[in-house]
Amino acid sequence: MKTVTCYRPVGEAELKLVADSGYTNWPPRLPEQPIFYPVTNLEYAIRLTQWNVSDLEKDMSLNLKLNQSIWKSFQSNALETKNV
Repeated sequence: MKTVTCYRPVGEAELKLVADSGYTNWPPRLPEQPIFYPVTNLEYAIRLTQWNVSDLEKDMSLNLKLNQSIWKSFQSNALETKNV
């Protein structure tokens, strides 16, 4: 099975919810953040984490491995494929 590596900034509370699920579920999104936004570019993910550090307790990003066929079923964001 081919996989795609994705990255997502998280805070401590969100990371605990993911850990409590056995790392199998993502917590429900907040009303002001309805879109789950992982990226496939590590450099961009690091920048996202740094930009969000004021909102997050610590500077963290989760590494997710998704089945490539599942990933392809979602619309790609052109920004993540550009050099940042």
